[in-house]
Amino acid sequence: ANASLQASGQFSTEDETFLGFKIGGIVQHIFVKEGDAVKNGQLLATLNLTEIKSQVQQAQIGLEKAKRDFQRAGNLYRDSVATLEQFQNAKTAYDVAQQQFNQLNFNRDFAEIRANKSGFVLRKLANDGQVVGPGTPILQINGANNAHWILKVALSDRDWANVQVGDEATLLLESFSTQTFPAKVLKKSEIGRA
Repeated sequence: ANASLQASGQFSTEDETFLGFKIGGIVQHIFVKEGDAVKNGQLLATLNLTEIKSQVQQAQIGLEKAKRDFQRAGNLYRDSVATLEQFQNAKTAYDVAQQQFNQLNFNRDFAEIRANKSGFVLRKLANDGQVVGPGTPILQINGANNAHWILKVALSDRDWANVQVGDEATLLLESFSTQTFPAKVLKKSEIGRA
């Protein structure tokens, strides 16, 4: 009952968050590294805008053509040369082109990642030049100012079985080599356990 064990782990908070781009593309630059402190709203990473701008330009060209076609169909319909169906089809094509342009233009604003809270970068999961899909995790951050710090420790099966929630622990931090801090086991992960 008085047995003790030693283990090392990683500090974090309970509000860890994975951040990614809303759209896919090529990572232009990641401005932070693991361990960096970040402030809410800080620019953390950007996508290369070359391909995105090209898509917006193509959508704009398509929108301008659909608008011309719609106006022409309207004139022909008024002159009884085009049918109501042809006019309505031209209107639908114009509406679709407008929506596509708006969507791509809107997505251009999501070619960057900003911190959603002040805290620290825990992990960097991509590198400059890497092709990523929509929602691919790029960075993992936590909100150090808004949550309690926790220490995650990996244990062997035997040690895991001997540790109980509520057990007392003593922390020794590398940055405070002579000072210890009291701690307590808050919970045990059940992942991978029978």
